[in-house]
Amino acid sequence: MEGLIKVQADLKQKISSGYSNFRKSPKARITKPYVETRLEQLEKQWSQFETNHYNIISEADTDKKETLCIKQNVYDSVEESYVAYKVELKEALTDLLAVTQSTSSNVTMEAEPPAMRLPKIVFPSFSGQYMEWQTFHDLFESLIHNNSSLADVQKLHYLKGHLTGEAEQLLRHIPITDANYETCWLQLKKRYSNKRYIANRILTRLMGQRSLTLESASGIKQILDTTNDCLNALSNLGIDVLKWDIIVIHLIALKLNPETRKQWEQRISEYTDEFPSYSEFQKFLESRFRALEFLEPNKNDTKSKERVEKHKVFKVTTVTCQFCSESHLLHQCKKFCKESYGNRYEFVRKHRLCFNCFGDSHPVYRCKRSTKCNRCGRRHHSLLHPEGGVGSPLNIVSNPTETHQDKKIEQPSADVGQVISNHCYVPGRVILATAVVRVFSSKNKCYLLRALLDQGSQTSFITEHCAQLLGLRKSSVKGVVTGLGGEISHSIKHAVQFKIQSTICAKFECEVRAYVLNQPSSNLPVRRVDIHNWSELSKLRLADPGFGTPNKIDILLGAEVYAQILTNGLVKNPSGALTAQNTELGWILSGRVQLEEEYPSNIISLHIDDSLNQLIRSFWEIENEQPQKILSEEDKRCESLYDTTTTRTPDGRYIVRLPFREEDPQCQYGALRDIAMRRFNLLENRLNKNPLLKEEYSKAMSDYINQGHMRVVYSKELAQTDCVYLPHHAVVREDKTTTKVRIVFDASCKGKNGRSLNDDLLVGPRLQPELRHILLRWRAHPVCFVADIKQMYRQVRVDEKDASKYQRLLWRPSQNKEVKVFMMTRVTFGVSSAPYLAVKSLQQVAKDEGQNYELAACRVLNDFYMDDFMSGCENESQAVEIYKQVSELLAKGGFGLQKWASNSSKLMEMVQDKGKEKKLNTKLDDIVKILGLCWDVTLDAFRYKVNLPEQKQRVTKRTILSDIARLFDPLGWTAPVIIRAKIYMQKLWLAGVSWDEEITGNLLQEWITFRQDLPVLNHVIISRWTHMSESVVDVSIHGFCDASNDAYAAVVYLRIVDSLGGIHVSLCAARTKVAPLKQISTPRLELSGAELLAGLLSEIALVMGLSRSQIRAWTDSTIVLAWLKGEPSRWKTFVANRVTKILTVLDNEQWSHVESAQNPADCASRGLSPSDFIKHDLWRYGPNWLRDLQYPQSQMVVPQTNLEERSIKIHTVIEDSPRLPTDITVWNKY
Repeated sequence: MEGLIKVQADLKQKISSGYSNFRKSPKARITKPYVETRLEQLEKQWSQFETNHYNIISEADTDKKETLCIKQNVYDSVEESYVAYKVELKEALTDLLAVTQSTSSNVTMEAEPPAMRLPKIVFPSFSGQYMEWQTFHDLFESLIHNNSSLADVQKLHYLKGHLTGEAEQLLRHIPITDANYETCWLQLKKRYSNKRYIANRILTRLMGQRSLTLESASGIKQILDTTNDCLNALSNLGIDVLKWDIIVIHLIALKLNPETRKQWEQRISEYTDEFPSYSEFQKFLESRFRALEFLEPNKNDTKSKERVEKHKVFKVTTVTCQFCSESHLLHQCKKFCKESYGNRYEFVRKHRLCFNCFGDSHPVYRCKRSTKCNRCGRRHHSLLHPEGGVGSPLNIVSNPTETHQDKKIEQPSADVGQVISNHCYVPGRVILATAVVRVFSSKNKCYLLRALLDQGSQTSFITEHCAQLLGLRKSSVKGVVTGLGGEISHSIKHAVQFKIQSTICAKFECEVRAYVLNQPSSNLPVRRVDIHNWSELSKLRLADPGFGTPNKIDILLGAEVYAQILTNGLVKNPSGALTAQNTELGWILSGRVQLEEEYPSNIISLHIDDSLNQLIRSFWEIENEQPQKILSEEDKRCESLYDTTTTRTPDGRYIVRLPFREEDPQCQYGALRDIAMRRFNLLENRLNKNPLLKEEYSKAMSDYINQGHMRVVYSKELAQTDCVYLPHHAVVREDKTTTKVRIVFDASCKGKNGRSLNDDLLVGPRLQPELRHILLRWRAHPVCFVADIKQMYRQVRVDEKDASKYQRLLWRPSQNKEVKVFMMTRVTFGVSSAPYLAVKSLQQVAKDEGQNYELAACRVLNDFYMDDFMSGCENESQAVEIYKQVSELLAKGGFGLQKWASNSSKLMEMVQDKGKEKKLNTKLDDIVKILGLCWDVTLDAFRYKVNLPEQKQRVTKRTILSDIARLFDPLGWTAPVIIRAKIYMQKLWLAGVSWDEEITGNLLQEWITFRQDLPVLNHVIISRWTHMSESVVDVSIHGFCDASNDAYAAVVYLRIVDSLGGIHVSLCAARTKVAPLKQISTPRLELSGAELLAGLLSEIALVMGLSRSQIRAWTDSTIVLAWLKGEPSRWKTFVANRVTKILTVLDNEQWSHVESAQNPADCASRGLSPSDFIKHDLWRYGPNWLRDLQYPQSQMVVPQTNLEERSIKIHTVIEDSPRLPTDITVWNKY
């Protein structure tokens, strides 16, 4: 077997190198005998390779099939190389024969000069974009499809080689053979030769061109080129556009700027009653942009001449350095900068210079300079920042002989962390306990690192450099390290797990979980320390023999580790200020030692902060645009693993492999069976105390076994020891109509090595649309329906190798039976990669089988949110067809839909007749809960449901946040009420209330009143259908924004004009933000509201497929309109940045003024009580004039403003010129 594999590898190399050498061969060498010899040699090598491959397969047993040759699909890759190589050889041979024939047939003709070599035709790739199809189709048919000299297998090779994206996926699984070419080409033509769709896209592009506001050659040229391009494309589709002249001219003339349109009207006035032709219009535009191109350079020259020059006035000065008396400033003095921090500090203090600017005329507290230390942000010069200081700020202490701390330090709570830092000046040096420890890398390699033992730190830290050196696996966390007064000094993004070992006693080992920082501590000690008066020190085995030499700190070990290393033994220095403590790491030293010189000192204590406060801050932080989500390297690897390892059973069900980060996951070595056994015993005790829960739990387990989703591990498989066992427990959901008890498997349970299954798995990218996007599209369908996939995760099989090794569990139905080892054979709830694997498999069945189910395929890809299906269509007949197609399509992948509900009685009759649903799974009032929302099927409307628990006697900030989180509102329909809750949370923050502190007084009464009023929201009803249909005449979205001192808000309405002239306005979505804690002017808040609205309008237009011309924005702030009208560069940074963002989404002409009384966003910026909210028709239905056929256009003339305008600054420097001596009469004798 080993010999065959080596021969196979050698043949693979020969084919690959032969292909490479042929492609590098010079043209003179490419002769007919050479190509024929190459071809014969290739056929011989391929024949040997194919024979060896089948020999390997026939001889391989189960274990040997894990060999590289089979596991990595070597045969497929070599086959692709063989086909490509053979195709190129045959093409070369064909070219040589054609040249020979041409030469022989023209031997009697007179020789002609050689023809010029034409450039090579670059054949484009096709990615699945409809607009690219016609070009690709025509080129492929001309060059490849109609080329009779090419065999079908060659044509298919060319075809698949020029497909990417969706088109490539369509033909991915079809092998390259002669018989498959016609099938593949017809399949592509059937999918993408959608002339109606392409024509619709071309017309949308033609009519959606941006209108010109200013006269420019480039703008006219772009309109003309786009129009010609669209007309030519329509003509290529077989559409007669020769009679469209009057229509096209009318549409395009409206896009021109006023001056150009005026010139055109003057031109055609000579035609009297005749209609101008498009060719005349085209000639006019061409002459127009040529004239403008000629004039524009002169125009630019004129502008440059008229530009007013701005002058800055400076006066040269000479200064004297206080340190070296040379002509430069003190902070520029090289000698001063080379001094130690202590010397610099002492010099500034003795000369009574300002600690911030080094001036000699004022102290630091009177310094008018706005500069601060660029390392800690405090009011001192950067040269006076302590050497190697830990990110905490420096406090300048006026009295150098005393150690004191001005601010009272409160004891931090369990969930809020601090970094407490105090700078002082003391007559000695405090030594902190350090130790040298062995640390093991991910590859079990040992390193010696220096650790600081800090009993005052709640957690441990490690440097970024060491984490990379050890190759530690980082897990994402979110937190901050804060300084005194709550100022954030470091952000925590990653945590790692590693093992340390004592250098004194190798038996002592300890697992450490640490957060990653660039530098958790400065070099310690700051200065060299020599303890020469303590004789007993030489008899102790020190944990850090180099404790007195300044050196870097690699690890900071917190109180949790400190408690584990302490042992008996304590020795004190005769002075009593220095102590040696015995530990498992050796003797550690700490305390004060006397120094010959005095230096300033930093005292530091580190604590970690959780992310809960950061979550609350997001209520009022300035709204930032979310970065576009792109696939990370891990996401790309996960996608690649799925594509290359996923297979299907004969009945179509998908078999997936678990996407591990590494080939050898460490979780398998964590001895998880013992932990799972302890957890199972606890579960049994809980179930025995609750017989009803035990019965439901046992039924759920039996269901797994009966359906084959879980099976007993066979005795021969039990011999495998390095396996992952998953603890499991019950989650009870009373609101579920089907499975109320769900079994959750704890794949985050860490083994003895600190690794869990979820730590080693890739999570995978997000595959489905946002929830709010699905809801927006769902509201557009006249006929709608919902369903969900029955046991979605359990319809996807996990490969036996992974299931047996990584998805084991312990179970027995009763205590009088033996505990058995089972394995989960399906994708398992609780495993981090489970959502990705289930959703990816669901979408894959649409891609693999969707060519026969066009109505269903697009809906499976776009209308699912996890296992919930929300879709719709124009009429009931189409709904029935979609129901059939979706059911059949998903069945091909083993998925089945249940719990159907629809506003179509015809569809529901079909569902019941098919036996899929005996009756609707709804409540008595026909309320269906879907994606957290309540849908009243009878009314075809949304109902808001507030389900709050009983008010607890003790109200805290934590319980209030829990209640607010229950107000689920993904599209912001109740934003005026929820903003009230957010504003209240900000009040608690400003009041300094901690998370578990009981709230009293007026704050408590305000919350109780608001909370008791919340159930009124149960009367809120929002119509589901927005009256969107194929027969609508006009569709537009109108957005309104406003701001107050408390918050700013944006709300969007959808306006529909139907074919009968009816006008329907629907509340679409809203978004709010609490005003920042830092005081911001009202105009700036109004502009932030406009920015929020621009983002919301852009998102909704994209989801609903609306063009830019269908968007209108309204604000009641004339200052905002003036800012938008001006150039962004004219305004200060805050305004300029936001104006730029807004204008990238909406043009200035799309913004209009609305009266404050008619602005529905006003109530969302101030907040409403629930009782006032249900009466507020302006919010729920929008302004009345939106329902008028011609809504009023704003006639307000926007006034100019100088607010936030940039100013020109003139800097003047005052010089102290030394006086010339006046008592010298003869200078040449001086």
